[in-house]
Amino acid sequence: MKLYRGVSKTIDELNNGRLVPKSDVINAVPCAGEDAVQAGAGFECGEGDLNSCIFHQYDSSNYKFAWVSTSKSFEIAKSFAKHGGNIGYVYTLDTTLFEDSGVIAKDLNFKFFPIEQEISIREKNGNAIPSSVIIDKVEV
Repeated sequence: MKLYRGVSKTIDELNNGRLVPKSDVINAVPCAGEDAVQAGAGFECGEGDLNSCIFHQYDSSNYKFAWVSTSKSFEIAKSFAKHGGNIGYVYTLDTTLFEDSGVIAKDLNFKFFPIEQEISIREKNGNAIPSSVIIDKVEV
């Protein structure tokens, strides 16, 4: 399967053309009262990467973890790359290369924003996504 990641040209330059998470924190513990902690969202008791993934999908601006958002849709990724009238890039990633490259993907059952068709990915140690899984990058 192919996944797509859209980024603005500015973000791409800041990250030196790499897909970099907002932090290297892998696990999270949900706490009652947080906006993202909703019934049915799939949180687990205690610390875990599923919890950080759910937080990431809810709001990656406020919950900074080792996950990187991708979409099953090129058009959705393109819309993120061009947000605000920007020039950007869409990266194409090949999921058949993930295991050998240490990339973990999660397709959550509960979708906060179903239209985005999000699959969250992370490098196993919280680093940048390895270039070995990127098979294309186009300017949009």
